[in-house]
Amino acid sequence: MNPFDFYDAGYAAGLEGNDACPHLPFTFQWMWWQAGQFVGHHTLCTQLEAIAAFFPQD
Repeated sequence: MNPFDFYDAGYAAGLEGNDACPHLPFTFQWMWWQAGQFVGHHTLCTQLEAIAAFFPQD
């Protein structure tokens, strides 16, 4: 498989809020999945913060 397949899977999981990696720790697949999940998770958080800005809480 292409490394970006693992990255894309991790990115999609990060957007869903899933942090359960299906790969063995410290393997090639795990590293690419974790990188994608990190970026996907931070993308999700950034989007949620942008939405929350429209609904300020006092």
